[in-house]
Amino acid sequence: MVKSPKQIDGSPVIHEFIVMHDGWEMDNRGWVTADGRGWMTSHGGPPIPASSDEIHEHMAEALRSLGSMAEALKLMARKTKAEEIG
Repeated sequence: MVKSPKQIDGSPVIHEFIVMHDGWEMDNRGWVTADGRGWMTSHGGPPIPASSDEIHEHMAEALRSLGSMAEALKLMARKTKAEEIG
């Protein structure tokens, strides 16, 4: 896991967030600095700028993943219930 910086590019870090990557090897942390900029890291390197579009993309990936896991659990529960009845 990447060590959280206190500041990036001279601006204090005010928020840290988890970044989910679908099939992509990259660090899973991002930050927002006091000047309103977003940052992520790549393979333990220094923080790199992250646009709001990039962060929205990662949110969409996370939501797809959560939806897919919810569907899996629903199907598993349905099978378990059928086995209990049958």
